[in-house]
Amino acid sequence: MDMSEQVIIEVKDSVGIITLNRPKALNALTLEMIRAISAVLAKWRVDGNIESVFLQGQGDRAFCAGGDIKATYFARINGEAEGAKPEEFAEVYFKEEYDLDLQLHDFPKPVIAFMEGITMGGGFGLAGPCPYRVICEDSIFAMPEVGIGFFPDIGAAYTLGKISGYAGWCLGLTGQSIEAPDILYCGLATHMCERANLDKLKTHLINEITDTGDRSIDEAIQDVLDQYNVPFGMAGSIEAHMPLIQMCFSQPSVTEILDALHESGDEWANEQYELMMSRSPTSLLVTFEHMKRCIGGSFAEVLARDYVLAMSFMQEHDYFEGVRAQVVDKDKNPQWKPKNLHEVTPEMVLAYFTSMD
Repeated sequence: MDMSEQVIIEVKDSVGIITLNRPKALNALTLEMIRAISAVLAKWRVDGNIESVFLQGQGDRAFCAGGDIKATYFARINGEAEGAKPEEFAEVYFKEEYDLDLQLHDFPKPVIAFMEGITMGGGFGLAGPCPYRVICEDSIFAMPEVGIGFFPDIGAAYTLGKISGYAGWCLGLTGQSIEAPDILYCGLATHMCERANLDKLKTHLINEITDTGDRSIDEAIQDVLDQYNVPFGMAGSIEAHMPLIQMCFSQPSVTEILDALHESGDEWANEQYELMMSRSPTSLLVTFEHMKRCIGGSFAEVLARDYVLAMSFMQEHDYFEGVRAQVVDKDKNPQWKPKNLHEVTPEMVLAYFTSMD
């Protein structure tokens, strides 16, 4: 076993195991962690003794709560950076993060992500590309970036855009958190295992992957996951409100989505309205445009667009104000600029996409 401060690398029989090891920080993804994971995946990709990979988080609270946004904040505010000059840190961080997401997407061996507890933002950047994504009854998912003056990155426009009935647009534009029933319903996870059985499941998987008999590796994994799979018996809020989501989030603009939510007279819809009204107006409009432009694009193409947008956001006010308000000072009172949707002109939105056109 090779244990660093932030990532634990192990091999058990023919399974490589990567454990994110920052439990007090909800396993938020630092540049050091990104590089460690990328390096070991490159090694295991060509290692004939490794048949499959597990991705998991240390501790009970989270698989991974997202990227290390504090580092990008302090790199700009205080000139502090990890492994790069302050002015270059965000460029390096996001490039290597998205490269890792693509590396996982294209990995030639089955990767199983265990999304117990919280999986948000950059955490789903790791889990989302994996063909097997296992949650527990206490799992929570969100792409909350519009609440920090950013946008759903890590290829999320690709994933969210494929969820039926505009539910992905709802998740991306509200930044709301969803629980196990809706995570499964939206296809963001492939299986659910009761947390009490999770260690037993992992041991069983390792044994079956190491000795598959006459089955393929994928068949062996699927057989085991199906044995432990526990369907959720109740509908979540997304599933329960799909007709409303379809009606409101299929509107042709952010303003019309908000109008539809507000005018519906539905209590849940009003909650989504209030959520969106608290988000960065610029983030909402850029996210909407980004998701439109990503329709039909490949995962790699969406990640390339993500990188251009991320670099644009790094030049603007709202991202750093949002990180300050939500995770640094934690006053939960971001002062967005512009402060409302009507002050964000079409030209301001399109400027984020200029280098893509």
